[in-house]
Amino acid sequence: MYRRLPGWALALRLTGAAAAVWGLVPRGTPSFGGPFAMHAADGALVTDASLRGAPFVVLFGFTRCGTVCPLTMTRLVRLRRALPRGDTLKVLFVSVDPEDTPEDVARFVASFPLPGVGLTGSAEERTRMMEAYRVFATGRGQALSHTGTVFLVGPKGEPRGIVSPEDSDEAALAKLRGLFHGR
Repeated sequence: MYRRLPGWALALRLTGAAAAVWGLVPRGTPSFGGPFAMHAADGALVTDASLRGAPFVVLFGFTRCGTVCPLTMTRLVRLRRALPRGDTLKVLFVSVDPEDTPEDVARFVASFPLPGVGLTGSAEERTRMMEAYRVFATGRGQALSHTGTVFLVGPKGEPRGIVSPEDSDEAALAKLRGLFHGR
């Protein structure tokens, strides 16, 4: 049976709902990233601290991805060429697939002409980094679904924004240029 709420109770519920929705709206300074430690194919430890001094981008994916990952990497190659200092922009490809070996990831990244590093790690390391970047991955094999966002990180390790798959190349290029200029 429907029960009519007093005005103050309805206002309290609406305020709570608005606060919950407002918390989902991205605003202000981006909030992602932080300390991480993952391994490159050669066994080298790559950390957030070891990357400081130059901007970099991070994308998460898997080597057997049929669409999102190769298209995003190809787009980054194209956009990087349009940047005045694009040759210094490092691309980190972080595998979200526990079946990807370090060699698989290295081969995948090497198939794109850019200064990229493929990273893997233990289940715990992967989970920590995915949580820090607010990334999801679900499913297995070819049916693995994952976040397709490219995360932009400044030279001091600070989050600078994202490039969404929906961004036009012009908008993405403007965001990448911002990495080289202290926004």
